[in-house]
Amino acid sequence: MALDTESDTIDACGTKDVSEASQAFIDVCKATGYKTGFYVSHHLYKRYGLNKVKADFLWLPRFGKDTGKPEVKPDWPCDLWQYSQQCKVEWYPYELDLNLLNGNKKLDWFIGNQKVEVKEKEVKKVSPAPKKKVKSSSYGVYTIQRGDALSVLAKKFKTTIQRLQDLNGIPDPNKIYRGQSLSMT
Repeated sequence: MALDTESDTIDACGTKDVSEASQAFIDVCKATGYKTGFYVSHHLYKRYGLNKVKADFLWLPRFGKDTGKPEVKPDWPCDLWQYSQQCKVEWYPYELDLNLLNGNKKLDWFIGNQKVEVKEKEVKKVSPAPKKKVKSSSYGVYTIQRGDALSVLAKKFKTTIQRLQDLNGIPDPNKIYRGQSLSMT
């Protein structure tokens, strides 16, 4: 499992709490026994305290000219290096990402042949976020707030994620942005 933090994450969450929120998510996943990694855009790694986030592995993209060949290594030590995002392979008809092991962990570690021990002291207690007031108007329009997700909004407005996607032309339910207006009717 890996938390993916990129520019659209910053746009949606803001910069103030992104490293704290990232660490909290990783800690919760690790507490359940999952090996949990942190994938963060190369240009964001040293910003907003993201380089202080601790995970079981660090995964950095760095493409160079993105020719499908490893060209420019990440500036920082990491366990996985995504060196291309526009590759084709003979056995798959679409573009895909290519990665290399870039640290001391062997492939067996990533595919589950080694267990991760969870130490109780490593797990932080995470308080639930305070309840937000739903902002809506008599016209059935909602303005997305920091931390909103379509799944949460669907529950609040007693509808489905698919209905919200259809009403608002949202192809990817994981990509909504703070300040975006959504039709709820």
